[in-house]
Amino acid sequence: MASAPSDTPSTRAWHDTMPDHHLISARVRDGVLTIDGMVAKVKLNYDIQQNGYMYFFIPGVGTAVVSMAPMEEAVKVADAFDGGTLSFPVDGHSVQLSSESNLLPGRKSKAKADVYVRLDRSTVAISRYPRMGYGDTTAAPYAWPVSNPELASKEKYVVTPPPTPKNMLPEMASR
Repeated sequence: MASAPSDTPSTRAWHDTMPDHHLISARVRDGVLTIDGMVAKVKLNYDIQQNGYMYFFIPGVGTAVVSMAPMEEAVKVADAFDGGTLSFPVDGHSVQLSSESNLLPGRKSKAKADVYVRLDRSTVAISRYPRMGYGDTTAAPYAWPVSNPELASKEKYVVTPPPTPKNMLPEMASR
């Protein structure tokens, strides 16, 4: 007869690692992901609802697993969430996600929050390009959802052109 799974983090299965509290609910709009100051991804649009973790893949380094709840082998980063920005160091690299609006809706506009960051080195070669994702597990395979389309209105991009200069208008023949 099989025994029931234990709730201790060290014996949990990869698919059963969701934290019991401090879930991440974030809203990313026109987000920019930078690694070591270089732009890696732009126009990121995510609605993250009650997920345990965010994932940031750095080619050749691994996947940084970010949580608002403590994890095994994780380093606490104070004030990583700061309004529209999430910034943290991992393995000598600087990772930053910025958004046009507050990343943590429901908090004050300049609210700060701590995170815990753990580096998974088993995923160093899953892609040639950086990635961002979110999900409910602390072990590979990770979820890499695609960015949502921008929901902004079309009027944001409509520009009324200036009037045509008189010297560019055709001359009318006199009768």
